[in-house]
Amino acid sequence: MQENLVKSSVSTTLEHCICNGTTVVLLVFACLLEIYSRFIMRVNNTPIPTDSCTALVALERAGYKVNSECRNGYCGACRLKATGTPTYLNDPIGYKQDGEILVCCVDSQSDIDIELP
Repeated sequence: MQENLVKSSVSTTLEHCICNGTTVVLLVFACLLEIYSRFIMRVNNTPIPTDSCTALVALERAGYKVNSECRNGYCGACRLKATGTPTYLNDPIGYKQDGEILVCCVDSQSDIDIELP
């Protein structure tokens, strides 16, 4: 009878550990998902760290070389191909075509994927 009690206790403890292990895995996954979701801007499908800055600044901080001159959306030198929905911090007047953005005035928190050669 005591042996059955020990087996039951071990089984209950094992089930508890498995449940807690699953909970831990789910919590870790949720944390990683939260961290990953902060990397909204992507370059060639690779997320890059962003904060409250322009896409140009985020690209430069990540080590990418991007042409730029005015940094205000006037000249169009920083024009890059991108998909997604850019949020402009100020209205660009520099030339750009459909499917292109001016990274100097796009919020880095925009949900975009920038194409770099």
